[in-house]
Amino acid sequence: MLKKKIIKFRESFKDVDEIKKNFFLENKNLLFKQDKLNKLYLLQPKRIKCKACNAKLEGSFFLNHGIKYFECKKCTHINGYHKDTHDFTVSRYY
Repeated sequence: MLKKKIIKFRESFKDVDEIKKNFFLENKNLLFKQDKLNKLYLLQPKRIKCKACNAKLEGSFFLNHGIKYFECKKCTHINGYHKDTHDFTVSRYY
């Protein structure tokens, strides 16, 4: 039987833990902010055509944090079910 030690990661978890520490501490607050943004996104008009290639969006979808996403059958771009309106974009980035 093989008794060689298998090393999957070269660095200890301590390095990752230090980098991600703020994320873990702020996770609840970040999730709350994202849920608030998702509620605003759901109020936007529905997207009918692919944002990338302008083909009609149809077929299956998946949900992530309550948001519906479609994969365009023509170009495989992942599209949110609602449009990114000017007001939504302003509220998100400014």
